[in-house]
Amino acid sequence: MFFESERFGKHMGEWVLILGALLMPLVIFTQGYRIAATPKFFVFVGVVLGIGIALLFAWQSINWKRVPFVLPWVAFLVYTSVRVFSSLNVDAAVEILLLQVFGGVVGIGAALLVDHCVRVYRAIAIAGSVVALLGILEYMGVSLLLPSGGRPSATLGFRNIAGMYLAIGVFLSAGLFLQPNQKDRWLGIVSVTAMMVFLIFTRTRGAWVGVLVAVFCGLFVVWRVVGRDILVKWLFSNKVRLVVPFCVILGALFVPPRFQDKSPSRLDEKKSTVGALVQFSAEEGGDRGRLKMWYHTLRMVADAPLFGVGLHNWSAYYPRYDQGDMMGIVVAPKRPHND
Repeated sequence: MFFESERFGKHMGEWVLILGALLMPLVIFTQGYRIAATPKFFVFVGVVLGIGIALLFAWQSINWKRVPFVLPWVAFLVYTSVRVFSSLNVDAAVEILLLQVFGGVVGIGAALLVDHCVRVYRAIAIAGSVVALLGILEYMGVSLLLPSGGRPSATLGFRNIAGMYLAIGVFLSAGLFLQPNQKDRWLGIVSVTAMMVFLIFTRTRGAWVGVLVAVFCGLFVVWRVVGRDILVKWLFSNKVRLVVPFCVILGALFVPPRFQDKSPSRLDEKKSTVGALVQFSAEEGGDRGRLKMWYHTLRMVADAPLFGVGLHNWSAYYPRYDQGDMMGIVVAPKRPHND
């Protein structure tokens, strides 16, 4: 029977990933605690369970050579599990460990169960386009009644989270550029354009840098793999498809925000326009203390290079390295990320 076949496991795994890619960025609570993170976590858990069941069905046909990173991942999880016992907040440490386990299951499941990624790319492109459209409307002052800790964020809850999602979604959707189906190529172009515009509107500098670095690295890899002549030929043959999106993305740099945000993390005047943000970033203190915080974190790493300070213990150990650069009555960073 079909439900007992290995083929069912692969079909199930692919559709679980598709549904997860469609639902996870869009689900959000209108009120309550962790309005965006909680519903997305529920969807994520559902994806993990679905992938686990699909792997059981397809177990006999699995080619483990497709995932050479399994053993390093297991070793990393064992190491992380041991470090949980040195955590000052075991509950938070276990939560991080579970996310690492779940993320690994999804990654391994995707590598083992999905033979062709086009359908998954389509789902990511569709969801990303919807998120981007909502974010652009929000930026332009259209009231969508979506809760946010810092606009524009669409259904992601905070603009920095939206920036991280968009930076990843842009390149996964760009996989549609290389498909033979013209509809797939147009879907990729529209979704990448919309997500890039919204990414600009989020004013998330870290995501901008990540996208730029990835673009140059991606072009370099393509150039090395297929050759310069083929790459240039492809760019020229698609110049009409690429010029209009490029102009739209370039024009987004000059569109000022038109929304109102009363949250504590709202955009200030230094991020009101891209020009103002670039100028502020070049000034002394434009990094808002992040470079010093990262430097002190590297000192912390140097003091405990092998075993670290314990899972989720950064905020407890960082003050002894801070030297008054970031810590204060109002500011107490919880982690050394781009917040």
